[in-house]
Amino acid sequence: MVKRKLIPNVFLFLILFVFLFTSCPGTNTPEPREFPDLPANLKFPDPPANLYDYAMLGAEWKIDKTTFSLFAPRAEKVVLKIKGKPDTSMTIDSGIWRAEKTGIAPGTLYRFSIDGRTASDPYGKAWSWEDTNGGGGWSIVIDPLYSWTDASWKIPSIDELVIYELHLKDFTSHATSSEIAVNKSENRGKYAGIIDAIGYLKELGVNAVEFLPISEFNDGGYSWGYNTQSFFAPESGFSKERSNSYPTGSQVQEFQEMVDELHKNDIAVIMDMVYNHVGNDQNAFWAIDNIYYFDYNNNGNLEDDGTPWGNHLATWRPMVKKFMYDNLKYFIETFHIDGVRFDATSYMDHNALKEVVAKLKSEYTDIIFIAEQLPNSDSLRGTGIAQWSDPFHDSIKALLRMGKFESSNYNSDSLGKITYYTKDNGWSASPKETINYMESHDENSVRHEVLTNTGKTTEDALKATKLGALHLFTSLGTPMLMAGQEFFKDRVGQDTREANGQIDWTWYTKNENEKNVFNYYKNLIALRIAHPELRMTDPDPAGKGDFRWSITPGNWGNLGYPYTNGGDLLIGYALNVAGTKGDYRWVVALNYSTSAKKLDIVFPTSGSWTILANGTEVNPDGLDSLTAEGTTESGFKASHTIPARSGFIFNQKVN
Repeated sequence: MVKRKLIPNVFLFLILFVFLFTSCPGTNTPEPREFPDLPANLKFPDPPANLYDYAMLGAEWKIDKTTFSLFAPRAEKVVLKIKGKPDTSMTIDSGIWRAEKTGIAPGTLYRFSIDGRTASDPYGKAWSWEDTNGGGGWSIVIDPLYSWTDASWKIPSIDELVIYELHLKDFTSHATSSEIAVNKSENRGKYAGIIDAIGYLKELGVNAVEFLPISEFNDGGYSWGYNTQSFFAPESGFSKERSNSYPTGSQVQEFQEMVDELHKNDIAVIMDMVYNHVGNDQNAFWAIDNIYYFDYNNNGNLEDDGTPWGNHLATWRPMVKKFMYDNLKYFIETFHIDGVRFDATSYMDHNALKEVVAKLKSEYTDIIFIAEQLPNSDSLRGTGIAQWSDPFHDSIKALLRMGKFESSNYNSDSLGKITYYTKDNGWSASPKETINYMESHDENSVRHEVLTNTGKTTEDALKATKLGALHLFTSLGTPMLMAGQEFFKDRVGQDTREANGQIDWTWYTKNENEKNVFNYYKNLIALRIAHPELRMTDPDPAGKGDFRWSITPGNWGNLGYPYTNGGDLLIGYALNVAGTKGDYRWVVALNYSTSAKKLDIVFPTSGSWTILANGTEVNPDGLDSLTAEGTTESGFKASHTIPARSGFIFNQKVN
């Protein structure tokens, strides 16, 4: 979702603005449609009493009959239209229209006419762009049965994850994806391409992929997917079949096959779901009942509703809450997804979001829930919904680019806060509710940020991406990286053109800098996943004696804990101090300044400590060692020089 205006060149921004709001599908104003006059006090039928347990709407296919249902509370007449067959009038009860048909086979195309307005099925399980109109193309009757082979798969806890955000098409659409085993051209940019590229994901070591939206969208050749057209339908453009013909529903099985293979390789699947708005093109909700679905302010006036990206979905309405619940339940059960990232939740009703998530968590206890809540909000605190940490991102970008970023400055003010899961801000109840990140699809790459700061060089950018990675993978909270970050890709966050996102894989065998960064990330990820001490989840590890600041003299500052040596852009911290969280104790020391610093680092115990990472390389088996001795009030001391713009990781086995 595009939210920040970070492009420094005004002319480039204007070009992107024109592109986003004229060429990008789903951002144009919908064509006006005729509706009955609204009563002064608008009333809708009461929803079913057992809202979430009420049967899922849409087309329920069985061998003997298929039941079609649609919620259209203000309609006077709804007709089921099956391609190639006579129309069928539907009957209504509590705003829900129904019809039953025999002789319907999977692959059958259908849609609805609501008082003469044509609409696809909002619950449609697959989508065909054949014969589209303002309310959508055709929905496809689906038999979702699939023979899964992931019976032994167990969803990891959120603290165990290293999340890898990616655009499904971008990842393998380039011809050079053959470098990572995508050798069949028909698989490039498709669900099958991800299967081909699993070897690369395993080599990197990530254990969760977070796909940009996969629900059907109008790609117009290319889109990030935040212009959803059909929420239940996997994107047909990622299907191999779409290349040759109108979709017939094979995208459902291709998506299932991809998830199955990822699970067999110990990789979780998180879907990005967009409920704050819908794509305005082919908008079924608008054709069905624009007031019910889009009158967010509940005043009968659509002129004061909306988002920067499309019509504002009224997530607080009962049947919209049911729609979100049914949608997520369907993807959990039919596609075995492991988690959900909710897009731009500041444009959603939080009570509705929490209600839907609580119901799902009561049924699927392991499912991961993440919110893109910018700015972060204590409204979601303690709900088990993790939030992307805006302070971590903004602060670390300022530190890495050596200059101001948004409201964050190049100083020590936030170093301790972002290391300690941004607890002081009050929106996160524990590290399990914090997602730390340096890059996302919305944000400029670290490389781009550094190189657009006057006077900075590629060498500066290389040091920055490694230093940031050391901090990211050792801070409290779950780390996320954006595809390309691990090999130093230059990317403009708000440039939604395919050329900006698509990955050229020639670096994998030919570019020394990129491969060096890749190996650095790969080894940091291996450390993070192998050692639970680096993934502590207690809300108060410092109070429990498991976390301690490790550079002296301490500076309490205004954050409530000693975290830095004065204002010198230094930070040190020890993990598993008491030795009860795993087999190793850890100390991390980071130098964000532009000069080398000889530091007195405090270690929890005396003796030899292994150096596993420095500013240039990471080796899980160790690079060197140093000895801690000379007691202090809080531990044992060793002097060590940390080069400019670099950091070190030390560990020692617990006796």
